Amino acid sequence: MTPVVRRRASALAALFAVVLVTLLTVLTTAQTAAATDPPIAISDDGVTYAAAYPGQLFGGVFLVPSKSATRTFWVKNTGPSGANLAVALVDVASADPALLAALRITAHADTHTGSANLDEAGDCAPLLQGVPLAQGASVQVDVTLAMDNVGGTTAQGSVAAFNLLVKLTSDDVAAPDACVTVDPPTPTPTPTPTPAPTPDGGGGGSVVIPGTPPLSDTGTSTPTPPPAPTPSVTPTPTPTPTPTPDDEGIKGNTDRFYQEYFVAAWVVELVLGGLLAWRVMRRPEEEGA
Repeated sequence: MTPVVRRRASALAALFAVVLVTLLTVLTTAQTAAATDPPIAISDDGVTYAAAYPGQLFGGVFLVPSKSATRTFWVKNTGPSGANLAVALVDVASADPALLAALRITAHADTHTGSANLDEAGDCAPLLQGVPLAQGASVQVDVTLAMDNVGGTTAQGSVAAFNLLVKLTSDDVAAPDACVTVDPPTPTPTPTPTPAPTPDGGGGGSVVIPGTPPLSDTGTSTPTPPPAPTPSVTPTPTPTPTPTPDDEGIKGNTDRFYQEYFVAAWVVELVLGGLLAWRVMRRPEEEGA
């Protein structure tokens, strides 16, 4: 082989090596970006989105047997690619196991529905999984909390608390539930690109929505101190305080039916009926006399 031919072959081999390295770098970067969880944004009205949910989803809810309450939030995919949405029940707490056993939570988004009992949630209980969410798209999530038809004073005045874990995972990988942590592959060291700005205040790949205010160490929620009473010259009856929506967790079986007053009324009616009957029976005897 002549020197000219040998030099051309070496040049072609070097060019092929450069192209191969460049192609591998591009593929590795694309795989790393695809495995990264896209940013997520949360809204309580479907209009204004932020990185966190304002307030508590079920703050101040009072439940009675056989009743339920439904709350709604919206999730937006603010990332550069499509994603799968997952929702899970986490941080369940209560000092009354009977209340947790009587509560069930159900989540619905698009065509997906899932539910879990609070007493069986453990550290994390999946509710929704694999809800598709295209780039820039949003979806409405309806969450219903229901209480079983418990009788007597079961769970009366008890308080429960929980949170919801909302997670977006890139649709380039299998859609896991929100309780599963997916570790992205170790990328080949490459220059770190400057991230593009995230619209609508999107956060990371997951966000925790407070379901209720947290419980104190005694198993009850931490109430907001009431305002100081205003002095009055003429004493007035103290009205029954109305619960503040944001200072209590979930309360169960709180109806008060005053059954003892119904029983007393029946007794009084029975006595009056007897007196009236005796008077009617005595009247003919008096007229005959």
